[in-house]
Amino acid sequence: MTDRLSYYAMTGQKPSPSRRAKTLLARLAAAALGGAFWHDGSAFRGKRIVVVGPADTAARHFSPARIDAYDLVVRVNSSLDLVENARGALGTRTDVLYHNLKEHGERSTGPIRSEALAAQGTHLIVCPTPTDEKLAVILKAKARYARLGRRIPALRRLQVRATPRHEYAALCELLDGYWPTTGLACIYSVLQSDFAELAISGFSFYTTGYAPGYQQQLSSPAEVEAWTAQNVVHKTSLEKDVFCRVVDEARRSGKNVVLDPLLASFLTDRLEQRT
Repeated sequence: MTDRLSYYAMTGQKPSPSRRAKTLLARLAAAALGGAFWHDGSAFRGKRIVVVGPADTAARHFSPARIDAYDLVVRVNSSLDLVENARGALGTRTDVLYHNLKEHGERSTGPIRSEALAAQGTHLIVCPTPTDEKLAVILKAKARYARLGRRIPALRRLQVRATPRHEYAALCELLDGYWPTTGLACIYSVLQSDFAELAISGFSFYTTGYAPGYQQQLSSPAEVEAWTAQNVVHKTSLEKDVFCRVVDEARRSGKNVVLDPLLASFLTDRLEQRT
């Protein structure tokens, strides 16, 4: 588990003494916060949930009205901007945002804008990648949004959480030790909860580009996969198979998981069809 939860261990690098001390302090702070730090899935219990991904297939099956009719609309990373740029074609809400919290620098997903959070009614941000190096980032995000909530009434309910480390490690193990992308980590996290229905749309596993407004420079499948694969901690070729496995297991356990027809068509040769 240790190797999977540390970027330094994954890449064979040695952290500095100050980095090790920072990681230890962040672990202690997370442990002290307990349920105020870790996402336990209780917000999803008994809910009808739709997870809308960034692929350009997202708007082809689910109408805006259908998306907004769900109890909770869940999106990933830069999707706040995607919703704005789509001008209602992808629904209007982002109740829950799964985000890697890398807002600046190389390979960032861009800043999370408070006005977009407020406009789309976001009340929960979940970081699904609770690595050693990310714990301090999550703590800073919690403090930041607590301050914003005191100034902006629409953000008063906004909470920041992280997926449990054992849950993340289990998903990494399914990926042969590699780290999942935020999209797969989001889906896996929601699947662990006791929802009433989970619909998934807008994930094509590198067979299409991103929708306009989400990493706009990556409009072709090859560009999307190449950009993701550049990060040595990801193994994009495994993600579709792991997605099929966890969805099939959830269905076998009695959970109501609905895939849009386009997504299902990508998986028909892998996902067991059930009547």
